[in-house]
Amino acid sequence: MWAANPHLVGDVARTRALLVQTAHPVTDGCGTGSALVDAYAAVNAAQAA
Repeated sequence: MWAANPHLVGDVARTRALLVQTAHPVTDGCGTGSALVDAYAAVNAAQAA
C-alpha cells in the first residue's frame, strides 16, 4: 500500500482505516471482529487516497 501511495508512509491510522474498509468480514465463527484482508482492494484504495 505504501509503495502504491507514498503519502501513506508512516500514516498508520490512514493505512489501518483503508485495510479495515476493504477487508471482508468473516462470519464462520472465527470470532467477533474477524476479517480477511483483501490486499488487491487495499492497494487500489491506497492509490485512490
